[in-house]
Amino acid sequence: ISTRKFVSRVSKLLRMYPWDKTLAMVNLLGSHDTERLYTLAKGNVERLKLAMLFQFVFPGIPAVYYGDEIGMKGGKDPDNRRAMEWNQSKWNQEVRDFTKRLVAIRKSHPTLRQGDWTVIQVLPDQQCCVFVRKTQRSFVFILIHNDDRPISIQIDIAPWVGKTARWLEDQLTGHKFKCEQGKVV
Repeated sequence: ISTRKFVSRVSKLLRMYPWDKTLAMVNLLGSHDTERLYTLAKGNVERLKLAMLFQFVFPGIPAVYYGDEIGMKGGKDPDNRRAMEWNQSKWNQEVRDFTKRLVAIRKSHPTLRQGDWTVIQVLPDQQCCVFVRKTQRSFVFILIHNDDRPISIQIDIAPWVGKTARWLEDQLTGHKFKCEQGKVV
């Protein structure tokens, strides 16, 4: 779907329930009723990771269907109900490490468990959208970029951080971005 449609659907979903109920809902990407996430992503690990990133930053509780954290394959029922693959040599270690990193990030940032959700920017030509999760004490910016091509964008974050110079850190890569005059590039 298009970036605009994605943001529209997500926004509509968040308006359907009271906020306290939304925070308590379980976010599933895979289950015993669906094809495996790796299969749905057609083996594209970057797309799978993008979906999982969204699952872990979206309001609610991420629930990972057994085996999705190691990139198990599985088509339509009953293929999606295979037994857990315990042979670690068959695991997709990149997916497993990424999942562990997402869990650690979510655990270390209460804002990702309790914070409000606001759409900051939608850039359909770049297939990119930016959100913020915020509480009274902290904020987390989330950039979702659904394309393989690198982009350069400017994000106005002054409403959340003011215009004081500061550094923001990408929690996945450790890369730091300088924020000046309420803008980050």
